[in-house]
Amino acid sequence: MTIVKIEKAIDEFAEISKIFLEEECKEPVLKYHRVEDYEKLIDLSLKKEGCSEAVFFNLLKDISLLTPRTSSKSFFNQLFAGRSAPCLSAELLTVVLNTTMHTYKVAGIQVLIEKKIVGELLKRVGYTQGEGLMNPGGSLSNMVSMMIARNEKDETILNEGLRRGKFIAYTSTESHYSVRKNAGILGIGKNNVRTIKSDYLGRMDLDDLMAEIKKDLLEGNHPFYINATAGTTVLGAFDPIDEISKVAKKYNLWLHTDGALGGSALLSQQHKHLLKGSELSDSFTWNAHKMMNVPLTASFLLIQKKGLLKKHLSEEADYLFQEEKEELDLGNMSIQCGRKVDALKVWAAFKYYGISGMENRINHLFSLAKYAALCVEQDPLFKLFRRPESVNVCFTINGVDPVMICQYLHKKGLLMVGYSKAKGTTFIRMSCLNAALNTKDIDDFFSHVKYAAKEISKG
Repeated sequence: MTIVKIEKAIDEFAEISKIFLEEECKEPVLKYHRVEDYEKLIDLSLKKEGCSEAVFFNLLKDISLLTPRTSSKSFFNQLFAGRSAPCLSAELLTVVLNTTMHTYKVAGIQVLIEKKIVGELLKRVGYTQGEGLMNPGGSLSNMVSMMIARNEKDETILNEGLRRGKFIAYTSTESHYSVRKNAGILGIGKNNVRTIKSDYLGRMDLDDLMAEIKKDLLEGNHPFYINATAGTTVLGAFDPIDEISKVAKKYNLWLHTDGALGGSALLSQQHKHLLKGSELSDSFTWNAHKMMNVPLTASFLLIQKKGLLKKHLSEEADYLFQEEKEELDLGNMSIQCGRKVDALKVWAAFKYYGISGMENRINHLFSLAKYAALCVEQDPLFKLFRRPESVNVCFTINGVDPVMICQYLHKKGLLMVGYSKAKGTTFIRMSCLNAALNTKDIDDFFSHVKYAAKEISKG
């Protein structure tokens, strides 16, 4: 078996990518495949002997063509979408560079790049003396915020572990599932996360929040953490951060803002009001791989008070942290050791488009959602569940199950869009997150939905 040269691998990668993009244009959504279909089409077995160069690259090509296409103009399913050429170039380069962010010695200029981006995001949130770091996803950013909040509530926990009472966290019914999940991971307990009611638009109910905190205090529990959401996963709603901060301050609770989806609205003069009071929170999650169209994954945890990341995440390791100033060895502030240089692709977005260009892209997404909502309102077949506050458009189809619509569109290879449920109603959730979309693409989306509804109604 000959060893594939790096230059050859890069050439083959480029060729496979071109083939994939061509196929994506012809067939934007891959038709549904069962597990047994994949097993028949591709030999994924691991054998004692390797394969030839030709067989290997052909397999890579086939696997690429059999992977769901999540960056086409027909993908509305998750809270990420589209491609950005400058970011893609930077992302591909990180694979070739193959370094890590734990020390300045091995990361070099990449440390400066991450610090530059963190500084810009801190400014947008309103943290004048803050700090931040990247994580591989918003769930982990949220988890680190909860961990710091817990340890700040009882500083003996870091070394001695949980020893007293129940620590209680609060989040709305519309928040991300990671809040409960993280409570389980951190030993707080899923049952110690209080789910607060949400209002008509999906925003946290302040009266219910106050009532739950008072109840826990009377029972001798230890409230410590409120999770406010800026851009909920389903409805795209924004909790009133400024008002929640008053409750947090009154009861000495850590206020975290999960802005994984909606944080990018802070780049827009037109829409930043949705996050009024962001500077009053103690920590903030911001995912650049959502509204900013940066390749997966690119999540930031921003902390209002400088020094807390190192306080709760550092550990002595003289074999690793050796030569540079502590603030340059980012591994001493991170939950990870090895970590990709993900900041490069975020820097590429800001550098190429500029601050104003990024703002225009964010405004465009909001405009697309507004247009989509108007399409729903003007068509008697559809009914808008709630007028969108951001980029998610939720609607029902008269006389047709939304679940069946989504399944039909997927299996026929027409669209990828998901369904969800709120306030007892199941609906289609259309996420307008691809900045390459235009109003014609939105029109095409609804044409496919109407076609599916017609075919399903036929029985």
